[in-house]
Amino acid sequence: SSALEHDNIVRIYDCGVADRTPYIAMEYVKDGRTVDDLIEEQGTVSGEEFWEIARGMLSGLSFAHAQGNPIIHRDLKPANLLIARHRVKITDFGIATRLNTKSMVETGSHGLGSGTAATMSPEQVEAREIDHRSDIYSAGCVLYWMACGRPPFIDGGMAIYFKKCTEDPPSPLSVNPKLRPKALDAIIMKCLARDPADRYQSAGQILKDLEPLFVTSTTTGILKPWYKTPAPWIGAGAAAVLAGGLIYFLRPPPPERPPEVVVPPPTVATIDLGGQRLPWDPERR
Repeated sequence: SSALEHDNIVRIYDCGVADRTPYIAMEYVKDGRTVDDLIEEQGTVSGEEFWEIARGMLSGLSFAHAQGNPIIHRDLKPANLLIARHRVKITDFGIATRLNTKSMVETGSHGLGSGTAATMSPEQVEAREIDHRSDIYSAGCVLYWMACGRPPFIDGGMAIYFKKCTEDPPSPLSVNPKLRPKALDAIIMKCLARDPADRYQSAGQILKDLEPLFVTSTTTGILKPWYKTPAPWIGAGAAAVLAGGLIYFLRPPPPERPPEVVVPPPTVATIDLGGQRLPWDPERR
C-alpha cells in the first residue's frame, strides 16, 4: 500500500516491526474527522455530502484496484474514511494485501477472516478466496451506513457473521423511508450481493451509476465545508477584519479646517412715522 499515491488515499511512508510491535508511518491529515464521526453527529448523510464522500471513497478504491497487482483494502468502514480540507481520504491500510492470481484472507481466532464484522464481505467471513469485489461489498456497507445511519446487519456476537452468509440485509428504503434519491436503494443492494459475481465488478461502475443521481448543472462538484473543521475562508475572513482594523487605527489624522469667520448682519436704523416704523438712513437727506 505504500506504492499508492492518490488524492483520496492517505499516503503510507513506511511500515515494519519495532520491538516486536508492527507499525505503519502514514501521512498526517490535519483537522481530519471520520465519516463515522459525521454519522454519529448527524444520524444519516445525504445530498451533496453523500455524493462527495462516495466519490472520494470509490475513486480511491478504483485507483488501488487498478494497480498492476491490485491492492485490496479488506477493512473499509466509516471510521477509515477521513474528511479534511475539502477532500475524503481512505486510511488504515493495516491489513491491505496485494492480489496476485488468488488471495486468501488471514483467519482470526474463530476461523473468520480479518476485518471489521459490520463491513466484512461474506467471503471474508468464511475465509474464502477474495479479490477486489470484497472491497465492493464493504463500500456498499459504507453507503448503507450513511444512507440509514446504521450498518446493514446490527446483530451482535456471532449472529452477524452467520447472517452475512445466509441472508440479505433489509433494503435501505425499508430502514429509511426518507432516503433520496430512491434509486440509491438498488445501487446499494447490488453492492451487497452475497455472491461476488452479482455485485458491481468495479468501483468505477458504482460511480457511473451514482453520478447521474447527484451531478446536475447546478452541482459545484467541490466538497463544501460542511464538516466541523477550521475552513480556509475562516482564516481569510479573520485576516481581513484584522487588516481593516489596523488601517482604521493607523490612518493619518484629517487636515485641520480654518476657523470660520462670522460676519454679523448690518444694523438697519428705523424711524417712527405715525406709528409705523420705516427704515431710515441718516446719511441720506
